[in-house]
Amino acid sequence: MTTYILPNKQKIHSGKGFTYKDYQYPNNWRMMDTIVNKLKAKEIVQIVQEAGKDGRLYYNTWDAKGKWTGFEKALEDKPALDDDKKPIIDTRTNKPLINRGLKSQLIDKIKHLQKTTLTLTDHWYIRKADTGEEVPANAQKWRDHIRSQATKMEEAVKKCKSITDIKNLYCRVEVDDKGNKTALGILFDWGELEE
Repeated sequence: MTTYILPNKQKIHSGKGFTYKDYQYPNNWRMMDTIVNKLKAKEIVQIVQEAGKDGRLYYNTWDAKGKWTGFEKALEDKPALDDDKKPIIDTRTNKPLINRGLKSQLIDKIKHLQKTTLTLTDHWYIRKADTGEEVPANAQKWRDHIRSQATKMEEAVKKCKSITDIKNLYCRVEVDDKGNKTALGILFDWGELEE
């Protein structure tokens, strides 16, 4: 993220409109060459911030000089505490509120995406119930694979002990010095329905 500072010390950002010298600049002001060139040439000072880290794993914040000051997201669930370090009680359930950790959030996402992915083949099962027509074997094979993958993903997440462990679970392709590509990671790799 880049922060720009105008002579009046006003901080502006790409993608956000602002008012300066009685002129309203639109959200897309960075894409309007004449405005950008006019501002850059005469009045704007740019502060380039350090690149943020993976937003899935870190809270990204920066100080006034653009230095990254973010931190890792918590892996485990923790009780929500008030300013006096006492548990916050949910008034509806009379139970302590829990700040869900990254592992719990990922397991919830796995369950949600498993359910969503399975719905892609639900029409065959509805048709079978409605007309008696058989479900294609490839659809059942894929559904079994989806369930198996979800179980593997959840178990892998539960075993993680660090942010690096979680990071290594995400699907990615790495290229070695010779240009050979290797697919790594398991998270959210559901495979595809074979023809």
